[in-house]
Amino acid sequence: MKTTKTPSRAALVPLTDSIRLCKWTAPSPVTKKLGLDTNGELAKLSTASQLYEGEVTTVEIRAADFPQLLNGIQGNECLSYAVPTEDNVHRVLSRERFNAEGQPANTMTRTTDKLVWPSGPGVLMLDYDPPGNVVLTRDELLGAIYEVCPDLADSAHIWAASTSSCLYDKTSDAEVRGIHGQRIYIIVAKGTDIPRAGMVLFKRLWLAGYGHIKISKAGSQLVRSIIDHCVWQTNRIDYVAPPICEHPLESRKPPAVAMGNLAVCLDTKVALPDLSADEAMGYEAMVASAKAATEAEAREVRERYLVDRVRKLVEGGTPQAEAEATMRAALETSVLHADFVLEMTDGTKVTVGEVLADKERFHNKTFADPLEPDYHDDKRIARIRLMGVATPYLWSYAHGGHKYRLLFQRETVRVIKGQRAATMNRIAGILDSRDLAFARGTSMVTIGDDGKLLIRAKQGLLALMDQTIYFERHTAAGMEAMDAPSSWSELIIGGYIDRFRQAKCILTAPSIVPATGRVINCAGYDAEQQAYVVNADEFKTIPLVPNMDDIKAALAALWHPVSLFPFCTPTDQTVMFTAMLTAIVRKLLPTAPGFGFDAPIQGSGKTLLLKVLAALTGETPTISPQPDSMTDDEMRKRIFSMLREGKGTLVIDNIVGNFDSPSLAAVVTSVSYSDRILGESRSETVPSNALLLLSGNNLKLMGDLPRRVLVCRIDPKVETPHARSFIFDPEQLVTQYRQDLVAAGITLMHAYMETAPTERVGAGRMASFEVWDDLVRQTVCWLAKLQHDGLIPAGAMAECTFPKLNDPMEAVNEAVAKDPKRERLAILLTEIAKHFGFGNKGKSGPRFTTKELYAAAEPATYSGTHGMIYGVDLEESSLFDALVEVGGDSVGRRINMRSLGKYLASISDQIVRDLVLRRGDSKQGYATWWIEHVGSELGELGEFVSGKSKPKLARRK
Repeated sequence: MKTTKTPSRAALVPLTDSIRLCKWTAPSPVTKKLGLDTNGELAKLSTASQLYEGEVTTVEIRAADFPQLLNGIQGNECLSYAVPTEDNVHRVLSRERFNAEGQPANTMTRTTDKLVWPSGPGVLMLDYDPPGNVVLTRDELLGAIYEVCPDLADSAHIWAASTSSCLYDKTSDAEVRGIHGQRIYIIVAKGTDIPRAGMVLFKRLWLAGYGHIKISKAGSQLVRSIIDHCVWQTNRIDYVAPPICEHPLESRKPPAVAMGNLAVCLDTKVALPDLSADEAMGYEAMVASAKAATEAEAREVRERYLVDRVRKLVEGGTPQAEAEATMRAALETSVLHADFVLEMTDGTKVTVGEVLADKERFHNKTFADPLEPDYHDDKRIARIRLMGVATPYLWSYAHGGHKYRLLFQRETVRVIKGQRAATMNRIAGILDSRDLAFARGTSMVTIGDDGKLLIRAKQGLLALMDQTIYFERHTAAGMEAMDAPSSWSELIIGGYIDRFRQAKCILTAPSIVPATGRVINCAGYDAEQQAYVVNADEFKTIPLVPNMDDIKAALAALWHPVSLFPFCTPTDQTVMFTAMLTAIVRKLLPTAPGFGFDAPIQGSGKTLLLKVLAALTGETPTISPQPDSMTDDEMRKRIFSMLREGKGTLVIDNIVGNFDSPSLAAVVTSVSYSDRILGESRSETVPSNALLLLSGNNLKLMGDLPRRVLVCRIDPKVETPHARSFIFDPEQLVTQYRQDLVAAGITLMHAYMETAPTERVGAGRMASFEVWDDLVRQTVCWLAKLQHDGLIPAGAMAECTFPKLNDPMEAVNEAVAKDPKRERLAILLTEIAKHFGFGNKGKSGPRFTTKELYAAAEPATYSGTHGMIYGVDLEESSLFDALVEVGGDSVGRRINMRSLGKYLASISDQIVRDLVLRRGDSKQGYATWWIEHVGSELGELGEFVSGKSKPKLARRK
């Protein structure tokens, strides 16, 4: 399937900004050392040393000067085309030294979390390494690239020969090797698009006929093209220096050459669009066909490799059958069993079982590739992750990267008749002690490879038992193996779940204990909070006692991703900031309010704010609109399903009209949530520690939601807000820098708990959310006070923007005041007070029954020429309208007295605008009611204070 593209002028962008990249300097040479063997053939005496420590400099350069930079790189220098995530970094350390020295300032590790593609112009490097003896010339290579990306010919790019090209024997002046490997450096408009654009180019080269399958030494079928698709990681180093040549070898590598128009660069999104569905299918088909054609060769290589490795294991004392099973598991399923031998960087050999038995010692240590220990002569090419991961694994960077799972030796359990309880306890103990299974509420869960909680139903738990435990029983012939009965898994879940530790949540970033302020940043199980912490190696350091500079830096950093949104008022900024803090710690809070996002028009950015908050929790949320016909019962089922799956966010987007949901109101105020499992006759209880997020245009919350959901309003004040563009993608920014942003939020809450005065800064305490109030709301109130006192800025500064903060309780008060039901109640109480009078500040007022209230307002009960009584026009009576709203038929304009009585009972003792309906003594078997004014000012009721203008009850004819 051969495809070509026609040039597009839209793909060429003026290159006005400098190109940003990194120059690395090591204390010793990091280039290859080459020489000639006794036969005069080229010999690699050593590979390029990996750069783990040294210095790093961020370079800003024009395209025209880039060839000169390439030509001037020395033996202890190299380049990379991503830049550090932090400013003013100049020192590079290995991960071990970086952590051992306390993660010092101005220092970084050369790891993917410390480097990022530049948002402006960047360098997309293409690495050509000839697959065999047939080597493309420069023109042939460029021609192939131009064929699938014709725009490149007219944009800035640089060609260079590889380190191992153009080698000569000085004594004879004979060429040992000519042009071999080559590099093409494409200047692109947006460095952030490099990984995507590179893979698109790789696949389009396949479609154009430039792909092939490479057979590795272990018999793996590797998908390759004329460019290496494994070079677009942010921490990838480009070792471009000339080699160190041992006499008589000499390098005569030609200088790098600039090509195309150096004044324009490539817009890769235009020049290299994603493959269409047909193209993607074509690519997959070509790869599958190529693999099928090479399968026999790969199988032959794999079997030879297998025989050789098995022989070495047998020589070391491993039984033949066991050795073969171990190697087949590694080759065919990427599983390394307990007896698999690994080689450490220093040459020490250990088994997987020894590694798993001493996790603290071996965690994060480097190893040779497990299948090809001599790969590139690099014994540091693989790294083991043991602590705080779902399943221990070894990651090898060989051949583009591969993950191998590490498994414990199966433990033997002897099943004895009559001792089932002991057997069940033993099974539970094994699964629990190896962090293989946990309880979550009344569910059984495991931790997936992606760090997410996975529900283990009966069959899943049975499979886990089979993989972990070897069962045997006594028979007349002796001990024999047996399979665990399927009923055992149900028995474990139903009767022995209390033997497992509870895992309420998975923490993938640092957090803070609300009650004590303890920062959680260590991998593994945190018993106090019943949380499992994964990937703690990536966590950022939290200052022990944050100072004012730390506080200001953290506040600006956390606010930066949302600083360009058009928040209407400081209260709206406060709600968003409060939501960000809540998202960071929600999993450890027993309860927390939800957050709603409101705007006057679609396309304002509400959904993007939801995604930003979800990204802070470490999730990509399922954005589900509110179905028009969804009942609250259906809402309850959806909530339970999402909580049972361990979702960290509950998102309902694009709500239309007034919105009320008792189920949503309940979930934010409940520590746990229970419901029946769909398709089963049993119920489960799960933690409800998820962040509730809502959005809608002119959002109107009703019922109990206004006091349980803080609403933030944005207004772009333009006709077509969807056409706006940000200078950065807020969601992408939060996803990329999540660890930094979470650390900033934890720093602020930690600072409040460490340095704030003992008295509460924010008055009162938000009911149902007391723990959240103590930590999150009080932190925001404390920061607002620091702003009020002039100790930290508010608004846009020279280099950053700070939110303008106040008490988040103000948003609750505003929302409650705007509740449509509350508005109707306020109008009704006001109208009743005008008609019947009221008691003031604890004094009883005139009593009335439901029947008398009905008679006072119902027009049909009156007669009169003009329909007037006591100065009230009954056809336009506000009392009549108010009663129809809450207890009648608005279409037929009639009041239902029975509904009215029920409504009065439901609103008694609710204070609205300083008015409250009180229940009095019964009168002739009927309940009586009266209105009390509990405030200090009478407002629109002032004219009735003396009682002179108090209206009399109407009498029915």
